[in-house]
Amino acid sequence: MRSTVLTLVFMVVLGVGISALGALAVHAAVSHHRIGPGFDPVARSLGGMLIAQIAIGVLGVLVFSAEVASGTISQTFAAVPKRWHVLLAKVLVYFVIALVASEVVSVASFLVGQAVMHGVVPTTSLTNATAMRAVLGTGLLVAIVGVLALAIGVMIRRTAGAITTFVGEYLVLPLLVTALPSPYSTDIEKFLPFQAAQVMMSSQLVANSLSAWVGLAVVAGYAVIAVVVAGSLLSSRDA
Repeated sequence: MRSTVLTLVFMVVLGVGISALGALAVHAAVSHHRIGPGFDPVARSLGGMLIAQIAIGVLGVLVFSAEVASGTISQTFAAVPKRWHVLLAKVLVYFVIALVASEVVSVASFLVGQAVMHGVVPTTSLTNATAMRAVLGTGLLVAIVGVLALAIGVMIRRTAGAITTFVGEYLVLPLLVTALPSPYSTDIEKFLPFQAAQVMMSSQLVANSLSAWVGLAVVAGYAVIAVVVAGSLLSSRDA
């Protein structure tokens, strides 16, 4: 499918490109003595993955909404009347594709970022256990966020509305939460997917946040709940 290929290419450009630009910015920061002791070369190399999640989310939405728009979803349900089976099959196939793509982009972003920063600031490699956790964990988290987007696409059915909802949940909601008075903002923010991604990408401890794997488990829980709700709606309404 052409849209799938274009979206994956866009994801690579966003993930690797933004990570490379972020790493290049380190050169200027070093020359102006703006790099502090808390600088995290791993998180800087993976910075583009925060935005690359938008691309994988759009792909997730299109898995179902594109069929609705083209009218082929009726044929799919005619061939496989059990709609839960259709949904779970789509989730499984999509998750495998998203996981492979996300891991490839995550590894590429890390390697490019480290290469660009080499000799300017202390860097690391994938042989480092913490760096390996950050790189592979980020790829896994991105794929899970994509499943959440797929479920949103099933629930809303319309591409524009589903993408708007996903972007709002992922990018706009954190901004709204930060506007809340403390400690409410801090208590809520740690459970958001965007914050979980930031923690997973980091090789250092992030204050007032869940641990990397707990944050990933929370996001996975959101995805499971969303798939269950999507499946229930899919079974109770017309194609």
